[in-house]
Amino acid sequence: MTRVIIRDFSVQGTVLPAGTLLSECRVVKHHGGEGDEPYLVHFATAGRSYTCPLYAFQPRTQAIDTEPAAIEQAPAALAV
Repeated sequence: MTRVIIRDFSVQGTVLPAGTLLSECRVVKHHGGEGDEPYLVHFATAGRSYTCPLYAFQPRTQAIDTEPAAIEQAPAALAV
């Protein structure tokens, strides 16, 4: 699934700016110990892979259509 960041997103010591395209997004159930986040999101951008809690990822990203025409319209749609 492809998503776009809709507001600046700090993850693993890096700030990803709004408009950054994210690929390979997938939610994984984390089987850690008590107090660990139950769901993590794995995603990639600019050749790097990232992981963060689902609760931090969802409000800062939006799913987008990966058709070329839709990508060209994405920034305008986000400006609304």
